[in-house]
Amino acid sequence: IMQTLTDLQNQGDNEKAIIYSILRRPEIYNLYADRLHAGLFSQQANKEIFRSLKSLVDAGEKIEIMPVYGGCDQKLIQGVSLNSFIKEISEAPYIDQDVENYIDYLNVRWERVLFLNVTAEGNRRMISGESIHAVIAWMSSQIENTHQGAKFIKISESMALVLENIESRAKNNGQLSGVPTGLRDFDRFSNGFQKSDLVIIAGETSQGKTSLAVTAAKNQSFTYRIPVLFLSLEMSHLQLSARVMAQQTGISSKTILTEVLYSEEFERLQNNILKVKDAPFFIDSGLSSDVEDMVAIIHTAVAKHKVEVVYVDYLQLVTSKARYGTKEEEVGTITRIFKNLAKKLNISIAVLSQLRRTQSGSPKPTMSRLRSSGQIEEAADIVWFVWRPEYYGIEDIILNDGTPFPSQELAHLIVAKGRNIGVTDFVAKFEKPTTHFVDYDAKDFKREEVGVDDVKAWIKNDNIPF
Repeated sequence: IMQTLTDLQNQGDNEKAIIYSILRRPEIYNLYADRLHAGLFSQQANKEIFRSLKSLVDAGEKIEIMPVYGGCDQKLIQGVSLNSFIKEISEAPYIDQDVENYIDYLNVRWERVLFLNVTAEGNRRMISGESIHAVIAWMSSQIENTHQGAKFIKISESMALVLENIESRAKNNGQLSGVPTGLRDFDRFSNGFQKSDLVIIAGETSQGKTSLAVTAAKNQSFTYRIPVLFLSLEMSHLQLSARVMAQQTGISSKTILTEVLYSEEFERLQNNILKVKDAPFFIDSGLSSDVEDMVAIIHTAVAKHKVEVVYVDYLQLVTSKARYGTKEEEVGTITRIFKNLAKKLNISIAVLSQLRRTQSGSPKPTMSRLRSSGQIEEAADIVWFVWRPEYYGIEDIILNDGTPFPSQELAHLIVAKGRNIGVTDFVAKFEKPTTHFVDYDAKDFKREEVGVDDVKAWIKNDNIPF
């Protein structure tokens, strides 16, 4: 590797060709500014000249030979006199018209040097005892930072892609453009989880945020055959599997994990496993809490299993090898890492988050109760709250439009932020024994209407039911 690095770096003439062409024709810099950077220059003198040249550009000054020379550290350019410097530039045999080829060549060379350096350092880290997930994550982050240059697209081309999406939806008879969750009201409003989206599912303890995520993941994998990865820092893979089995069979996860089953129940579980044995639902059984390890795991899952949706349960348990001043700073940075990863891999990532407990007033979720709310809210494309008023002894759920529902066996689901889709709220049935969310059907929840005649009859018969 070291010999290869030396061979790649011994390309001083190509480096000079770029610098001297820019000093002779400064407009060249503006033409290729997005592809010019210090990494292209391996020889000390050339790197110093480029640094001085770029500092003039950054300060808004013109690129001229004398200011460039004057801004150089003479020790780094080996004490070359100004006259010798000017003479070498003027007499250099390089053809300015070929500068693009020189830049392309040096960028390829730089990427190779970067890869070899990263490989060598990754090997050193492995030998020193770092976990393979941590090493892969570090190597990925280094390579991702490769200078790619600006990538421009005409707005007309972008608009054409929008039209293609519209036509595609029309051909699919209005089918969802994203990944459905299996919850009717959410899918109708949002068109499902969109690629590159970061979805925050938030709620207090015992309100159903994990159950909601499991319900959506199960529907996506079992019903729609969409590859899903579920990363839980709170449950073992056995506990998570039991939750999924409970939702599928109607047998509680507690019964599945701790009790002796009747033969009928055992048979029901066996049949369920046979039905879903090929479902693309993946769990990492040896999960680390480090976000760097998680990034590597997600990369692997996408490459190996074509995963389209990732769930992380939950945000406040995720840590980082980097040091931060406060937990809020760490959580904010980790949230942005997940958002950037969703965008880079073109997948949906749903991250569960705790809410601060309310000290007084309504327990209804709000943005201000989202821990590290400013940074989480900023990074998220969708913020989806879940709470169960029945848990707090509240008898009615009142939607934002004023529609009332009895709270018994219902959960209130609130889209409090929806980038490009807006906000909404709705109710869903929550099956407590199996922690399963299903669509609300008014036929299953008939509110008993009480009229004046009913009250008179109660009083007459001395049979008031309260």
